[in-house]
Amino acid sequence: SRIGKRRYAASCEVCRRRKRRCDGREENGESLCKFCPQAGIQWVFPRSSEASRLESVSAAADASHAFIEQLASAGDDDRERMLMEWTKQRDEGELSKPVVSTKTRRKIVKKEEVEQEKLEEVDDVPEVRTFLYFGFFSSLHRLAQSLLRLRPSLVSLTELQTRAALLQDALNRLLAVVANSFSEFRTPTLQESQMMMDSYLCWQNPRYEVICRPAFESSLHSSDPTFCNDFLLWCICSQASRHIPEMRDRLHEFAVPRAHLLLAVELSRPSAITTVQDLLLISGHNAAEGLYSQAWVMAGYAFRMIEDLGWARPNHSSEDQSEQLRTAELCTYWAAYTWDKTLSLSLAKKPTMRPKDKPPLPSAVDDGATFWKPFYSPVQSTEFTTMPYSGAQPSFEMTCFRYSCSLYQFLDEVLEHVYSIKESRLLQARDFVLSLRDRMIAWQAQVPVQILLDADNLPPVSPPAHVIQFNLLVHTIWILLYRPFAQTGSLAVPYAATACRKPAQDIAACLRLFKNSFPVARSTYLFVYAALCSATIDNGRRYQRESEPEAEKARERLETTLPILAHGIRSRIPGTPKMFGALMQMLESANALQQQQQP
Repeated sequence: SRIGKRRYAASCEVCRRRKRRCDGREENGESLCKFCPQAGIQWVFPRSSEASRLESVSAAADASHAFIEQLASAGDDDRERMLMEWTKQRDEGELSKPVVSTKTRRKIVKKEEVEQEKLEEVDDVPEVRTFLYFGFFSSLHRLAQSLLRLRPSLVSLTELQTRAALLQDALNRLLAVVANSFSEFRTPTLQESQMMMDSYLCWQNPRYEVICRPAFESSLHSSDPTFCNDFLLWCICSQASRHIPEMRDRLHEFAVPRAHLLLAVELSRPSAITTVQDLLLISGHNAAEGLYSQAWVMAGYAFRMIEDLGWARPNHSSEDQSEQLRTAELCTYWAAYTWDKTLSLSLAKKPTMRPKDKPPLPSAVDDGATFWKPFYSPVQSTEFTTMPYSGAQPSFEMTCFRYSCSLYQFLDEVLEHVYSIKESRLLQARDFVLSLRDRMIAWQAQVPVQILLDADNLPPVSPPAHVIQFNLLVHTIWILLYRPFAQTGSLAVPYAATACRKPAQDIAACLRLFKNSFPVARSTYLFVYAALCSATIDNGRRYQRESEPEAEKARERLETTLPILAHGIRSRIPGTPKMFGALMQMLESANALQQQQQP
């Protein structure tokens, strides 16, 4: 091989452009080029790649150093503004990036090409992607149906029916054996069963609409298992018996054990609408009993079954699907969605159901013609005789549920864009706060006046309990939207503290109206959480430099909200002990600060 092989990169710029042989330069930097002196041209050697990269890195370091010095000398608001602009430039790719070597750049390009080829290979198999999107079991079901349509000789319909009958017979024999172990426990009478059913449909179901009442009652009278089965009835008994004194002592005697027994059998069957409803009811019961992990797991089962059934698909409804079935599916889907947000809020966990495409909201039928009246058992009727409630009021159950679904979507946005970021970057959430404020104001203008109460002009008798819960949720979302800015004193939303005061007053007014008409024992988690939000705002005002009348009004509102919190602790409502602990810590800090300020 030739000794001292000339390297192209060592040539001067002129020889490199002309593609002429150039000897480069010596180690001391003297030029060895023979063409440039003959032509009378000043020789110029390009910088090495290492020098170029060092210069780029040095420039980036100098820019970062200057930016840090500006941050150190800026005020709080200017610092937040500068950080927000820098983050925006970084996300849009406007910041200069350090120069990388050609070899490294080629590796990056090659890696991107390999990844793109893999994606193209996946795109070549649309059938597999479609199957996986709708869930594993539903894919197998559709595959089996297509085989039966195309080649009936493969698997006969009679054989499938025989297998299903054998499986059902085995499950029935298993249930019969296990049911004998409960023979010593008394089965509720027809009167007790009717009492639990009336209590559930009056107080609990209108708040989340887990059960589509028209479809359920129709299936109950016709013995159609599509919308009603034994498992669902026992789950309803488990939920309702907790609130009935006559049945509370026998709750763990027949309702809960039988419901959990039937759960194992139900999970061995294909996914169905009643299975999703059963899992949501068991999740609610476990949460009420303080079994938070079990409640989270049961809710997760329901969410995955909904994905398996494909209810959120835009083209899910078909011509052969009845209107009653589609309505029941929509109600159950949105019941799961609202329960997911409630459970996530109480357990401080990230919501599970955050689909990009959501099905339409359930239709608000003309439920102004149906009336609602509080149901009390014989024992409760004697205990709550002081509660004035004459006659019945229009229910507006489905109307309230439809607009509640929109509210829970607002709540999900607040949790994602305000409470999932660091406090030091709240300024970046200002645009979202302003946007959501305008959207909620426009949305409230469309809500029927029958369910959106004017807190400054409340009726003498409380509307149905689910209407009160709807209004509490509205005011709670307003507080959650502004509270982080009010607590940190950030100037991103300077009116945040003032914006929290009016919803806190409205929450106390709604709770006072509820307490004057219904027993506190009928308070649910959202009642307790709304009471906590109102109490934190009013408690802060008591220890600020407020006028004496304002401080006295705040104290009166605390007298309304604190009993609701105490009920939450007694009833082991999810998250209540943690809420009360945070409030007590806030009270202790405020008392200590007040003592320091006293002379």
